[in-house]
Amino acid sequence: MIALAINGSRRQRGAIRVSEKAGDGVQIIADLERGLPFKDESVEEVYLDHTLDDTRDFVAAMQEIWRICRPGALVHVWLPHASSMWATSRNPGQTRPFTIETFEFFDPERNPDHPVGAAFEIEQAKLYLTTLRLGQRPRLTGGVISSVIESLANRNRGSQYRWERWLGSAIGFEEFYVLLTVVKTPAWAE
Repeated sequence: MIALAINGSRRQRGAIRVSEKAGDGVQIIADLERGLPFKDESVEEVYLDHTLDDTRDFVAAMQEIWRICRPGALVHVWLPHASSMWATSRNPGQTRPFTIETFEFFDPERNPDHPVGAAFEIEQAKLYLTTLRLGQRPRLTGGVISSVIESLANRNRGSQYRWERWLGSAIGFEEFYVLLTVVKTPAWAE
């Protein structure tokens, strides 16, 4: 099994760490936007920890991830949520705002005009009020208050949509996670 962790700070056991520059634990130096050095359909799992927020061509980056992934591969994505001015302003290189709904664009069932070579289904999603990184202690909003709000917001995709659409700007989710499945039609079915 080939699993990739592209950029980001989350460590994934057993994943090959890929980054555009040398660093601690980096095994392959490559740039997502210039193409990854993997054969088509050779990867079973990808971890993108705040990787897509800096891409200049988001659709092309998703197409490259799709190209290297096998049918049914899992793609884990963590991004700052568009509703949090604080979270999105921490990275001046961020090129666009993101929500869970951003990834509905790539779902062939929800968007018949999805980009060619980039079909994904959302398997799971979660909104987070605060993000605790390794070694951080919980803050007030990272405790009971956020647990209650997060549990209400994450009851199902419908409630996530409503919280993103109508309450997100008032609440300001700091981060979200989405688990995607790569959708590829077998050659014999085309």
